[in-house]
Amino acid sequence: MSAAIQGPGTITYEENKTATSSWGGATEIGGEINLIVGKLNSKVSINHTKTWSKSKTWRYSLEIAKGKTQRIRMFHRHSKFTVTKKYFHTGLCKYKTQWTKKVHVPYSGSQDNVWKRENV
Repeated sequence: MSAAIQGPGTITYEENKTATSSWGGATEIGGEINLIVGKLNSKVSINHTKTWSKSKTWRYSLEIAKGKTQRIRMFHRHSKFTVTKKYFHTGLCKYKTQWTKKVHVPYSGSQDNVWKRENV
């Protein structure tokens, strides 16, 4: 939710996200052979490094008319469900309801967010 402002003016919401990851590794393989005349050494070295970065930026702006005091609020879309837990009563030979709850389950994903204007 943004702060309320009195028009004329603009409310802007901006969000920046950045993620960076890097990893590296090194390995060394070697061997040694003893000969009658001397010694033979062999060594191979491998080094690997990988780096990646990802950025996401978005912005939402809303114009406020003259004489109005408003703010913006993000609402998340959701579904309403009724959840019921039942058990089987062996004496009556039927299912009985143990409890019932109404739940709101939010959708996942930023495309399911809705910005709305509120008068203050």
